[in-house]
Amino acid sequence: MGYVRFRNQKLGIFYLDPSPFLRNPLNIIYVVKIGEIPPKRTLIRVTVAETSIEYEVIGGVLQTFEIRYITGWETVDPNRLRTKGLIDREEYLHLITYPIKDRYNIHEIADCIGVHTVSSPQVAEILKGGVNTIVFTNSQKNKKLAEFNRIMSLIPNEFRQIDSPNFYKTTTKNERINLPESQEVSVAYYNANNVPVHIPIAFDAEFKPYSEIKENVEHNEALIRNYLLDTLLFNPVLLPRHYKRVEVMIYDMLDRITDQKEVPFFQDIGGAIPQLVAAFARITFKSIVTPAELAQSFQAWYSMVSEIMVGQNIEPLNVDQIYRLNSHAETLLKELTLRNDAGVPLTLETVRQNTRVPGLFFEKALEQLRVGGYIYIPNEETIRLISY
Repeated sequence: MGYVRFRNQKLGIFYLDPSPFLRNPLNIIYVVKIGEIPPKRTLIRVTVAETSIEYEVIGGVLQTFEIRYITGWETVDPNRLRTKGLIDREEYLHLITYPIKDRYNIHEIADCIGVHTVSSPQVAEILKGGVNTIVFTNSQKNKKLAEFNRIMSLIPNEFRQIDSPNFYKTTTKNERINLPESQEVSVAYYNANNVPVHIPIAFDAEFKPYSEIKENVEHNEALIRNYLLDTLLFNPVLLPRHYKRVEVMIYDMLDRITDQKEVPFFQDIGGAIPQLVAAFARITFKSIVTPAELAQSFQAWYSMVSEIMVGQNIEPLNVDQIYRLNSHAETLLKELTLRNDAGVPLTLETVRQNTRVPGLFFEKALEQLRVGGYIYIPNEETIRLISY
């Protein structure tokens, strides 16, 4: 039993790791002999039919590999692995925002910081998981940044390394983070508004003196971190029966954003809802997204955006300019529309194989369509078109 990490996905050759972020140190390789290939980063139990030993020279050293051929596998509920009964979701959100003085929107702030910390799973090879945010403040920049970083100290240092499958970063720069080795990338942009994000955070809060809360914070540090690590065991799935609900939420988001001439931040419209609903499911240890997470995610986003749209001392962005499509994205949109109108299923593989957009520009064009709310991508096999 373990989490699938592919050595060769097309051939169904993979490792089984003890967790999504801890690799198995043993040279044991699993090969699908009969049946379907399991999804990556999914917790499964396999049926081994036979084994063999193979040798390979790596870095000038002869290594021995045990090859286990499997004839079947089944998914396993990650709840079997997690630490149970220490704290629940509400306690987790309370503890990570404990340094903030109580205020009217403390629950909304907690929701936003919470989903940023637990991140979101990767659903497609060309689309990173993670929950990106922009942290807004009109107060003393360095002081607020230090306070936010103190909250984010709950993230293990291993997750700040550029080769980590789960990567976290706080930055004041307008920079897109491209890490090929990471499946999930969660970046907090501090008053840097030129990069598309999933959810903003209004962070003009007052903080308790650290001398008064130091003992409490240090006492609960292990509880908070264990809860976070447990959430990362989960890769919640958005079921097809909820696609229409997601589309309604994207329409509402389009209304809220594109009805403005200027906005204080760059909203990823097509990517936000799928990422946020998965994060809301993950924070309560669910493997499948339910209507509750759909409602909670949009309400958290809408409440925070409504506050941020007023009174932010930051240079606004022109809506038409930031969502303008380049020629490749326009070509791809026309192709998707024609295929959709003809009843042809839109999958990443078939669209890539049949587009006139050059390969070097395909992923960038797809990203523009997603960020602009023209499409969303619920899984590796599907592109959903938004007709607005």
